Amino acid sequence: METAVQTAREPGQTEIIVTSLAALGNAYLDGGDVPKALAQYEESLELAHENQEFTVRLLGIEGKALSQIGNFHFAAKSYRKSRKLAEAIGHQPPLVDSLVQLGFLEVKTGKPMKAIKKLGIG
Repeated sequence: METAVQTAREPGQTEIIVTSLAALGNAYLDGGDVPKALAQYEESLELAHENQEFTVRLLGIEGKALSQIGNFHFAAKSYRKSRKLAEAIGHQPPLVDSLVQLGFLEVKTGKPMKAIKKLGIG
C-alpha cells in the first residue's frame, strides 16, 4: 500500500494520492496504529481541500480514528466540520453519518440527553 502511495505522487494524481492515503490510513487504523492512521488522514485532508466531497468523508474518518483513541473533543470537532461542509454542499450520507457519530460521542462522554437531541429520537 505504501508503494502505491509513493507511485501515485506524480503531478496531476491528486485524487489517486488522496484515495491511496485514506486507504493506507484505514489499513493502519484496522491494524491498531491510530497515530499512523491519523498522519495519513491529515496528509490526505491537506491534498483534498479542493474536493469537498473527499474532505467531508475524510473528516468523518478522522473523527472515527480520534474517537477510537478516546480523544472525543477532537473527534467531535472533525465530525462537526464534516457536518458543516456536508450541509453546505448538500451531501446527505456523510451529513447523516456525522450527526449519528456526534450523538454516539455524547453517549460516550456521559451526555445521553444531548445524544437524544442530536439523533432526533426524543
